[in-house]
Amino acid sequence: MMEVRLHLLGEITAYAGTEPVNLGPPLQRSVFAALAVDAPRVVPVDELISRAWGDRAPQRVRATLYSYLSRLRNSLAPAGPDALIDRRSGGYALLVAPESLDVHRFRALTARARAAAAVADAAALYEQALGLWRGTPFSGCDTPWFDAQRHGLLHERTSAELDRNDCLLRSGRHGEIVARLAVSVEEQLLDERLAGQYLLALYRCGRAADALDHYRRVALRLAEELGTDPGPELRRLHHGILKDDPDLRSPVNTTGTAPDHGTDHGTDHGTGTGTGTGTGTGTDECAEPPPRPRQIPRDIPLFVGRADVLAALDDLLAPTSGTEPPAPVVVLHGAAGMGKSALAVHAATRWSDRFPDGQLYVNLHGATPRITPLAPADVLGSFLRALGTPSGDIPQDAEERAALFRSRTAGLRLLTVLDDAADATQVRTLLPGAGTSAVLVTSRRRLTTLDGATHLLVGPLDATASRTMLEHLVGDSRLIVDPSGTGRLAELCEHMPLGLKIAASRLQARTSWPVSHLVQRLTDEQRRLTELSVDDLAVRGSLHVSHASLVASESPAERTAGRALVLLGTLGLPRVELHAAAALLGSTTDDTDDVLGELLDLHLVEEPHPGRYEMHDLVRLYAQERAHTELDRAHGDRALHRVLTYFLGAARRACALLYPQRVHYVGPDVPAPDAAVPTVDAVLTGPGPARAWLDQEWANMVALVRQCLPDRPALARPAAALALSLHWFLSHAGHGGAHLDVASRAVDAVGLLDDPRARADAHGSYGNALTVVGRWDDAIHHHTLELELSERVKDSFSQQRALGNLGANHYMADRPDDAIHYLERQLALARATGTVVTERYALTLLGLVYHRVGRIDEGLRMVTRAANWYAADGDHARSAEVLETLAQMHLSQGDLPKALVVFERALTQARSGANRRTEAYSLIGIARVLRLQDHLAQAYSYIQRAMELTEGEHHARYREAVLAELAAFREHSVATGPGHDEDEPPE
Repeated sequence: MMEVRLHLLGEITAYAGTEPVNLGPPLQRSVFAALAVDAPRVVPVDELISRAWGDRAPQRVRATLYSYLSRLRNSLAPAGPDALIDRRSGGYALLVAPESLDVHRFRALTARARAAAAVADAAALYEQALGLWRGTPFSGCDTPWFDAQRHGLLHERTSAELDRNDCLLRSGRHGEIVARLAVSVEEQLLDERLAGQYLLALYRCGRAADALDHYRRVALRLAEELGTDPGPELRRLHHGILKDDPDLRSPVNTTGTAPDHGTDHGTDHGTGTGTGTGTGTGTDECAEPPPRPRQIPRDIPLFVGRADVLAALDDLLAPTSGTEPPAPVVVLHGAAGMGKSALAVHAATRWSDRFPDGQLYVNLHGATPRITPLAPADVLGSFLRALGTPSGDIPQDAEERAALFRSRTAGLRLLTVLDDAADATQVRTLLPGAGTSAVLVTSRRRLTTLDGATHLLVGPLDATASRTMLEHLVGDSRLIVDPSGTGRLAELCEHMPLGLKIAASRLQARTSWPVSHLVQRLTDEQRRLTELSVDDLAVRGSLHVSHASLVASESPAERTAGRALVLLGTLGLPRVELHAAAALLGSTTDDTDDVLGELLDLHLVEEPHPGRYEMHDLVRLYAQERAHTELDRAHGDRALHRVLTYFLGAARRACALLYPQRVHYVGPDVPAPDAAVPTVDAVLTGPGPARAWLDQEWANMVALVRQCLPDRPALARPAAALALSLHWFLSHAGHGGAHLDVASRAVDAVGLLDDPRARADAHGSYGNALTVVGRWDDAIHHHTLELELSERVKDSFSQQRALGNLGANHYMADRPDDAIHYLERQLALARATGTVVTERYALTLLGLVYHRVGRIDEGLRMVTRAANWYAADGDHARSAEVLETLAQMHLSQGDLPKALVVFERALTQARSGANRRTEAYSLIGIARVLRLQDHLAQAYSYIQRAMELTEGEHHARYREAVLAELAAFREHSVATGPGHDEDEPPE
């Protein structure tokens, strides 16, 4: 037969022989425990569901239950007939021998102890029973039924401990338990029976003063919390200690029968008369050994990554020489879920041998839900007792405790781990005295005001560590056979250890899921936080603790930061610069910087560059959820209106500086926001800063337009105006896809307004975006609407612009006669009104069309005149476009030297005018001319530069042109063979 062992008194585990049984994910373990408690009796199905799920049972809970039972049967199969899950009438039973279960063994041993004839035998049986406990019963099970079972078992353990203590006291073994009792009484200060045992043990160890001091503490606490005095038994014991009663010195029943362990645990302190002979006063057995606390929690089985932080810790925690070297204080700070505590425990375990005087550990509960952070005075009391300080010697005053702690730790080589600190104030008084001790602090806050500390950021894991962690936790081949899916899964979890752990748990629970299935579920941003939740682990909950600490803070600044996070959720952008954030909050930049500093301190935002803030995707999704819950639509619209107004003003100024010769689209009138917004006029001082600002912010502005149109109709005017203000930048900078999207949204938004001028602007911008991507007939449709609306409002310039756009699209659609019709109308109207901008544009395109239809000299003269005109006015962007057109005309005539010169001029002008589109076409043109001249190495170098310029999704159309020239280049190289150029490029 194979020995089967089932453990419920702590973590739920099972063993078949020496091999652990895989009990599956937490809920499956709950089902197993619910069966095991009553083994081998039958548990009805409805009762099983109630025990395991409580009131949180899903809709198809029976199917899930049957699936769990099937998996448990398979897991228990190696045990054969010694552990079976059997279907019986009305329910299920776990068929195991009662002695296989630690709960049954515990109860059997305590029953034998109470029936034992000799005290020594009873004490040994109690010790054996209590040794079965490995932690809190049913660890990980959280339902009302398990809570009730857990409460009952904990009460049974307390009773067994008290009975065991009585036996040891009656056996004269008070010296063995005094230290254990010192810990127990701190946890259960109001338990009078336990207090009596501790008083008696202290007294018999010659520590009557400590016993009397502890009695005073108990009496004071009873009076403060319950309004009562100690009971008669405890008072009699106190009186006996005061009188130095000789009967108290002698333990009783050292060889006789065991005491009567009845149900009244509040009276018997083992003080009755008997035949014992021990004196117990000042003997060696009562002398406590030099304390060497070892309080560090158990390290996790597999620790991955963090090589850089561990290397830094290795140096910081290294043994030092000298009489009084500075004691290192290291703060491991980082966002929620980054594994700071695991890192601290791992480091403390790894280098524990460097600290021979002990390791102290405390969870300060700085970010624990529903638990108040520990008071430093309470922590100091616990630390001092762990270092062997009698309770009576520990002062009540917090400052005096801190001074005593520094005195007791001075000169020691001690490591203290302060886990989950709330703030620097909580930590400061817990630092040890001068010497070679070290302190590791973990916190979600940066704790920058902690003097002399070294701060190490604990960020996301790297890709390799994330993959290793997932593979280890899931434990099967699904991740190994799908490396790309595993990489994407880690990215969606943002390489956050908490997220990775939850994702692995989901895969463990759903063994039929391939990695790609979970990736697909996590890709949906609306559900990602919900998916990253299993049992008591949840990314959302972890982030909520940080946010809630701000909202509930006594500090007005922190409460404001809590509201700011919600408003950032309304904005929904992963990155935001200071001025935009100030507009969002309706505040000044200085005040906003202070508010964001609070979020920065908790790692809810990061600041990769001065004045630019970022939120990780999971934080952003949490903030969006809070915004949806806490902000009404009108409040959110007002905040976004301020941001749109800020961006609109900045974008108009930047584009005016960068494209001064352009006539910019205006769009609809925009009402003023409810509060003043900041400006960046001091930053936007010329074309260079304007280009830098637009390169940095265009994606945010496009994202904001997409967010507001069409879903927020109240913001149609400012959002459409912002989209149109970006027209020339998006067009010239090569962001054709974004231009097409926002211009289309602007057309729909202004279409609902009684504003024909704004509608004309929107159709014009959208038509130009369609032209850039080659949808000429669609562009003609919108430019026709632009022309009709402009004629309705008698806007001469808009009419000319629409005529020019129509001419350009007909030309590109290979309808030169139609193109000439519109362009000649444009040229005539421009000359009649003296409009230089449209006259130059008409000359350029009309010259190109004339060239196409054979009016070559006339066309060249017109385009050359336009090019010189643009250059003279300093319009670099448009000059580049016209020069590139002129170069193409020369190229089509076979005049390669002239084409090359003009292409090079166009390239220079394009770079000066920030016209990336024309820059790309000029590079391609130069490469083509050089190829035709058989200068292959030079040609290839220009192709390479064009390839670099057109990388990315925003330049797909230009990329196609580059690839076409590259293909022609290779074909030419093969046809001409080697020898034409000494630097032949590779294939």
